[in-house]
Amino acid sequence: MSLSIDRINYLTARATIFGWFAGMAYYAVWGSIELSFISWIILCVGGTLGSSLVIGTSIAFLLSMLTRIITGSWFGSPIYFSWGFFLSPLVAFFAVKPTVIFIWGPV
Repeated sequence: MSLSIDRINYLTARATIFGWFAGMAYYAVWGSIELSFISWIILCVGGTLGSSLVIGTSIAFLLSMLTRIITGSWFGSPIYFSWGFFLSPLVAFFAVKPTVIFIWGPV
């Protein structure tokens, strides 16, 4: 089954949100982040929107540039867009702690 680039980007956005929640769960249980309940709610809602938009869009843009450089067309091959499915959750996972430090200061 061949996936279109739009479908790949949709799945990448969902994987990015999963990576964000996995990062929050890791830092809540084993990490050094201790926030109030309201702060966690803000982080959940804002992170869901922000991680999908900021991280997902920037990785999709970088991969479209890579596709353009290698194939000569913006939509030349979905192979490079598929790498976003693996990269976006990793970036979102590791972006949780710097985001918390940026918004609430060192915790």
